[in-house]
Amino acid sequence: MPVVVVTGLRQSGKTTFLREWSVQGRHEVDFIVSRGRDVVAIEVKAGSRFRDKDLAGLRAFSSKTPGVRAAVLAYNGVETVKLGEALYAVPLATLLS
Repeated sequence: MPVVVVTGLRQSGKTTFLREWSVQGRHEVDFIVSRGRDVVAIEVKAGSRFRDKDLAGLRAFSSKTPGVRAAVLAYNGVETVKLGEALYAVPLATLLS
């Protein structure tokens, strides 16, 4: 699993890391962004709708990882939706604006 140091995201002298996460083909998360003990998980879906099964990787990662500040499903919809404790569906356009 490659780990990339993201130099453009430095703040307060802490290095930000970008990587992916997967568990034996059962669960995966496209992007894990971490700085110190803070972690944000991002799963990207191309569709304009999402299903509960699309959240499985984010939920699995969040349950196994301390320090998760947010788990975000980025999709091509129009609504930002809070789906649970620190779990959100956010339009790609919002994330990229």
